[in-house]
Amino acid sequence: MADDDEPARGSPPPSTAEPAVRPSELAAGEVIAPVGRDASGSVEIPVDDPGSGPSASGRRRRATTASVITDHVVTAADKVVTAADKVVEVVGGTIGDVVGESLTILPGMPRTRRGAVLARGVVVGFCLVFSWIAVIVGLQLRGRRPPDFRPQAEVVLAALRDGQFKEVYEAASVRFQEVELQDTFTVHMTDLNRSMGRFREVASVIGTEVTRGPGGRTGRIDLRLEYERGTTRGSVSFLWEEGDWKLLGLSVEVPPALMAEVGTDAARRDRVAANREEAKALVDGVLKLSAAGDYDTIWNQAAPVFQASVTLEDFRSTEVDRLASLGSYLRVLSITSAKITPGQTGMSVDCLLEFAPNRVIRGSFEFAKLDGQWRLTLYKLVSPLPSTSR
Repeated sequence: MADDDEPARGSPPPSTAEPAVRPSELAAGEVIAPVGRDASGSVEIPVDDPGSGPSASGRRRRATTASVITDHVVTAADKVVTAADKVVEVVGGTIGDVVGESLTILPGMPRTRRGAVLARGVVVGFCLVFSWIAVIVGLQLRGRRPPDFRPQAEVVLAALRDGQFKEVYEAASVRFQEVELQDTFTVHMTDLNRSMGRFREVASVIGTEVTRGPGGRTGRIDLRLEYERGTTRGSVSFLWEEGDWKLLGLSVEVPPALMAEVGTDAARRDRVAANREEAKALVDGVLKLSAAGDYDTIWNQAAPVFQASVTLEDFRSTEVDRLASLGSYLRVLSITSAKITPGQTGMSVDCLLEFAPNRVIRGSFEFAKLDGQWRLTLYKLVSPLPSTSR
């Protein structure tokens, strides 16, 4: 390795010329020292040097200033190149390594008050957003989960399928009984069974909700139901009453495909059509008792509503007068109309009756099924008008 005191091979010999002199130094009478071998090569031009100002005599040098500065800069640049060549030859690539390391360090943005405020604002904003999300999720998780109404809904639908309309109605809430009559409820549920067929099962639960209002706590469950004639949607609502959830409402959608079938006039007539033979037998039994004079049996076997409308004495008097004006009863000629309620609890019959001698009149009867038996609720015979002779 070459001695540090010897010049590197191939490098030009050091200059023996005297260093250039700055104009300011000439003016102040100062001479700069020669640039050593280990100098950095930078040229320092002091700005605040008092000597750079005008001399005491007030004289200025204008002609040689530019040339002197140029010579000094060129000389310093040559020395820098010479020193760099020597370092590269001796160290062997040190400059390249230093440059490579410097490129791995990216320049940083200067820290200002505005940037710090912006950074803090972003952090605070994210914290607030996540805090609100955490609070909302926490409140939802802390709330009570809605009760499972599916078992109760299945019990209600299964009872309606089996025709237990009375039991379901009596177990319902008081509010339900106030807005829905038992006969109307029976009609609607019977019509539902005829339209959709037998209820099979609850296929799935669509949604459940519980609300509080002036009337108390109410719950509702939306279901997908499986019936004999297809799948549909329905909902069952309950009311919290006397420490238990009681039926508040029920609705089942009829699919459009079935609505086109069960919504026709013919389908409605079929749903209310009664058994004509059974209706004929009921009418014939009442008229035979009347013809035999057994008025007390007719009145005693009638429904309470019939007994409340007419007393036994008045009924006897009416039947005696009717027998005297119409004659003896013979038979039922035909049943012109026989309708039954959807709940199978009421029947109305219109018929043509034959009395002796050769007299045909129209009669209207109504019956109600009580305790499994048909009881008379209405008995009306239309007497023919007397013929007028000209």
